[in-house]
Amino acid sequence: MDKMHCLKGTKILCVDDNSEALYLISLILQRHGAEVITCNSAEEAIGYLNSHKFDIICSDIDMPPGLDGYDLAHALRKMESDDPSRVVTPSVAVSGNAKNPNIKKRFADFQVYMLKPFDPKRLVDVIQRLVEADGASVRAGSLESWEAEQKV
Repeated sequence: MDKMHCLKGTKILCVDDNSEALYLISLILQRHGAEVITCNSAEEAIGYLNSHKFDIICSDIDMPPGLDGYDLAHALRKMESDDPSRVVTPSVAVSGNAKNPNIKKRFADFQVYMLKPFDPKRLVDVIQRLVEADGASVRAGSLESWEAEQKV
């Protein structure tokens, strides 16, 4: 498959309260063939998660007021643990907050953490690799293994 269509058929839920950031991420992923649903809040995203299946969740972290990206990821993991037939949905945390002392704890429900601004090619690569990975390697809390792999 050519690089521009490497995400063809991949269903991605993108969540960000910043409409410009949401548009940019959505555009990048759509240009690589992904089917993207966008939400401006964690509450809206949880509504979609209750009725739709996605291959990947890509969420901002800081989304005031109300629920934030941590709450969204936690709700997703609870849905998965409550329903044994539901597979783990890999999730990517996207944040502009580089100064988080508890990053490993805070992103335990995400597989990958990306700092804004990010390299669009890396975002596409990370999502493609998450889609292609087996279930064991995309379990919640696998952030450290992805970080180590990126440094190789």
